[in-house]
Amino acid sequence: MAVDVDAVEKALMRGRTAAANVDEAWVLDDGRAGHVNQALGIAEALGVKDPELRRVRLRKLPWGLRWLWGFLPVETVFDTLPKDVPPTVVLGAGSRNSRVLRWLKCKYGKKVFTVQVLKPRGPWDAFDVVVMPQHDRPPAGRKNICVTTGALGRVTAARLAAEADRWERRLQHCKLPRLAVMVGGASRHGRFGVEEARALVEDVLQAAKANGYSVMVSTSRRTGTKVTKVLRKAFEGQKDVPVAFWQPDDPEARDNPYFAYLALAQGVVVTGESVSMISEAATAGKPVYVWGASRRMPRKFGRFLELMVKQGRAKLWDGRLGMRAPAAGLMDTLLVAGFVKARLRQRG
Repeated sequence: MAVDVDAVEKALMRGRTAAANVDEAWVLDDGRAGHVNQALGIAEALGVKDPELRRVRLRKLPWGLRWLWGFLPVETVFDTLPKDVPPTVVLGAGSRNSRVLRWLKCKYGKKVFTVQVLKPRGPWDAFDVVVMPQHDRPPAGRKNICVTTGALGRVTAARLAAEADRWERRLQHCKLPRLAVMVGGASRHGRFGVEEARALVEDVLQAAKANGYSVMVSTSRRTGTKVTKVLRKAFEGQKDVPVAFWQPDDPEARDNPYFAYLALAQGVVVTGESVSMISEAATAGKPVYVWGASRRMPRKFGRFLELMVKQGRAKLWDGRLGMRAPAAGLMDTLLVAGFVKARLRQRG
């Protein structure tokens, strides 16, 4: 039986956990969008209407001393630290932010409730909540650890519906069914250059044409200018498949259709290096086709993909569309918010 994700989400938000709604929260911003989005997603799921971003940056240490940033005093290695009293809840993701969260906890004690996303630097019990994906193998038996399937994000039923309404007319040339293509880029986990870009275009267009799909493409800043040009020219230069193309540095297309693509697509192709994009597509409840998963990727990436495939949320790209949508979208962010609220209630 299909599950109404929107109804489940509303029930979770107005249920027992609603008694611990949070009015204010800080989100530590280390300059990494993936980290900020995960913390923002939790804050918004907690009921915070306007989470406040607090900039956190490392000082420019001499080259030979950079490895010491994890050992030197926080005041020495960070050039921007909050000087005013924080609200009850402060969230951050990544090892750098974990040091600032520990510093705030030491300074304000029980007055501040700290939520750390991803493996922290320092003792695990230094945080009120630690959020870890299953593929990172979090330690067992700790009451403050919340384990997720994938990465957290800001995908909600309400946001998807709103963005679909805003973009439906602008994307009307992309007839049903629609295939969203989310392109990341090269990373230390795998190569994505011109050769890979051309292979992706060929694979996607061939499958789209054979199955009558239109295509909606979104690149990221990691894709790079050269690769983005190759992708755009190839997708827009053919006439067989209707295409919408968006890139983040296009001055004529500043309005980002990312959430609209997720809402309006009947399937999503995601480049294999991005746990975040795969998780967001799965949260939207779409069939996810992972393109270009590399054997050179870390084992934890393999564990993540294996879990997603086992749950029926994703399949490795084989050129064939038609995967059935899962009964319900991934609800990691909502479940984390419920865990945080429960810990807040226990604290009193």
